[in-house]
Amino acid sequence: MFRSVLQMLESDGCLPIIFDGLVSLKIKMTPRTLRRFCKLDSECEKQMENAIIKLGLSARAYDRVLRVSRTIADLEQSEKILPRHVSEAIQYRTLDRTFWQ
Repeated sequence: MFRSVLQMLESDGCLPIIFDGLVSLKIKMTPRTLRRFCKLDSECEKQMENAIIKLGLSARAYDRVLRVSRTIADLEQSEKILPRHVSEAIQYRTLDRTFWQ
């Protein structure tokens, strides 16, 4: 059954993250665990830093952008979060802030 659940999640583009012998979905991850398993390279970190400064993003918003970046990477079946994934996630956050204030 466990394997069939994993296959179902993977077929929907919702790749679970396996850590410490447990399967977790990104939505349930704590900020510490999220940063541990959703590592960014230096270019992605720079993009996030610029977004925090220019858009005034909070720590919570940083985590949300990181989750969305990981989801975009998952949908492209990319093991790493790439700069284009971070850019797209930041754009979604900008749209969210523009239309829901």
